Amino acid sequence: MDNEKKANGYNQGGQLKIADDVIAIIAGLAISDQEGVYTADKTSGRKNHGKGISIRVEGTEAICDLDLVVCYGVRIPDFAKDVQTKVKSAIENMTGITVKEVNLNIVGIRQQDK
Repeated sequence: MDNEKKANGYNQGGQLKIADDVIAIIAGLAISDQEGVYTADKTSGRKNHGKGISIRVEGTEAICDLDLVVCYGVRIPDFAKDVQTKVKSAIENMTGITVKEVNLNIVGIRQQDK
């Protein structure tokens, strides 16, 4: 579903629509190089950067929910703070939408492939 957004500096009398899926991809790209995120799809070389990420936009604020698998040995509180900061910054800088919450759900733990 598309949500209407009022981006900073956008006032040409028209509408700006940013799909929730686009915001999810921005969040996924923001953490794609994050140390400690387990990337399961190394065999095909393809990544779906929006997978496991849901976005809810309420007015001019977004709430992000991320389901992540972490690598064994990662200190989860530090990891969570880094991910939340990166996701919030990326979405706000690229879209002008205020990020109200970045919720992390650690859904698994795996040994990182070498």
